[in-house]
Amino acid sequence: QGKEAARKVFTSTKDLRRKGVLGYQWYLAHARLEQHVNQEEGVARKVLDHGLSQHSSFLLEPDYVLATMDLLISLHDEQNVRCLADRALAVLDAAPAAAAAAPGGEREEVASAAAAMAAAEKARPIWLKLLEFEMCFASDRDPSRVEKVQKRIAEAYPRQAEPHPFLRLWRRVNMLKAAPAAEGSDDLLRQRWDEPRFSYGLAEEGGREGGMGAVSYT
Repeated sequence: QGKEAARKVFTSTKDLRRKGVLGYQWYLAHARLEQHVNQEEGVARKVLDHGLSQHSSFLLEPDYVLATMDLLISLHDEQNVRCLADRALAVLDAAPAAAAAAPGGEREEVASAAAAMAAAEKARPIWLKLLEFEMCFASDRDPSRVEKVQKRIAEAYPRQAEPHPFLRLWRRVNMLKAAPAAEGSDDLLRQRWDEPRFSYGLAEEGGREGGMGAVSYT
């Protein structure tokens, strides 16, 4: 019973996972169990890392990418938050571009345009998560990084003329040095204002044990 039994169930599905019968939701479910029930964030990270190593197609799934980014943020692994976001965004950007390069008629062009629109919508929450990370969770909260991400978003979505409202609030607090809104207001950044500025160290390779014991997810 308990967490060891759950890990054995997950391990017993190895063949089904490799064949794709069980999709990314199975990895997500077990990772969340490890993180929130077993309080084993290191194990949860191993589960999600293993999913990406076995199925690169998971980078096309925003739910999987966002859950992994959230976990990396909680582990203060800033470098890999940015690397994962860039990797997923590159994959989403390349998929419709490759389809467009293939010769075809009008029907294929319409299908390619639809694929590009779908990929852009899948990428949108990842862009916003990356922007939120740079504004609220990065140890340095570097304004140049925030503006760089916003510039990339504007290039990816040129029809979105207005910046994200969260960004406007961040600029008000960070750039103009304005005080946060009064107690009880709806200011989205207030909850971040009183948080201490952590100095996050990048996780070492040896710090990913996570209490796995003898259980193998390969």
